[in-house]
Amino acid sequence: MPNSTSSRITVPRSENLSFASSAQLTGTLTLNDQGNSNAQFVFQIGSTLTTASASSVVMSNAGSDCNIFWQVGSSATLGTTAAFEGHILALTSITMDTGTTIADGSALASNGAVTLDANTITNCASSISSLAVPQPATLPLVFSGYPVTGPADPGHESAKTAFLLTA
Repeated sequence: MPNSTSSRITVPRSENLSFASSAQLTGTLTLNDQGNSNAQFVFQIGSTLTTASASSVVMSNAGSDCNIFWQVGSSATLGTTAAFEGHILALTSITMDTGTTIADGSALASNGAVTLDANTITNCASSISSLAVPQPATLPLVFSGYPVTGPADPGHESAKTAFLLTA
């Protein structure tokens, strides 16, 4: 698979795709799991993940959109108005430029911040009708050891919000 990605991947079961250093998405990456709800796409990127403005990751014949994972060895930057899918797990940080969306996923950074700027992140777990999770009025969070409350409705954070979660 080329370093600059604009292509189609068809997977009947599970696929692990590795990039030794960095990966760039410059167009549309179409993932086709052929309707298999157990299929998984796992992208392992040694260093950085960068998407161009208006680039996209889309599913076709989706059995389950919840099984896309991006393991990033350093930082991820999603360009302005990029439409992304899946869970980004970055070691250092994640920056989502203005208007970027993540469908059926999450943005998690282990050692640094997730920086948002007028973004929308939807998690596929919220679309599972058999999963009943009570929603409190406010969501207690701990930032750098200090308790604060945030919006109970994820994705409605203010522009230029940076979160650093510590255990």
